[in-house]
Amino acid sequence: MNYSKAQMTDANALDNLLTKLIQDERTNYDNTIDANFVVKDFYKNYILDENKFLYTCKDDDVIVAYIYVYLDNSLAVIDALYVSDNYRNKGIATKLIEYAISWIKSKSCEFIDVSVISANISAKKLYEKFGFRTYKEIKRLEI
Repeated sequence: MNYSKAQMTDANALDNLLTKLIQDERTNYDNTIDANFVVKDFYKNYILDENKFLYTCKDDDVIVAYIYVYLDNSLAVIDALYVSDNYRNKGIATKLIEYAISWIKSKSCEFIDVSVISANISAKKLYEKFGFRTYKEIKRLEI
């Protein structure tokens, strides 16, 4: 496995993985997400931005996982973390979060926020392992 900062040549692959992440959420947690939703030209706008962190994990030059973090003043937000199915439970997400936290510390942020779907127990456990705690909850009413 090779971990590195995302390059412009990675943009389309990252968009594809974000599409998979969103579709995973639709399949497992939120059937209101459009089944035909496809991400296009999203990450190319952020790869070179110094206030954004896009880090990848590659296996034989194929991106199998990534993390995306953005800064909002003294707050860092982990906006996306995705590991392809065949690479889960191998410590890749942990490694990506470690890289992200190191970068965030270099930016002198005070806090890191991440939103996790309440039913996503594995993601919640992963973040709790790093010391994340529930800060606020959002309640949803389906009508």
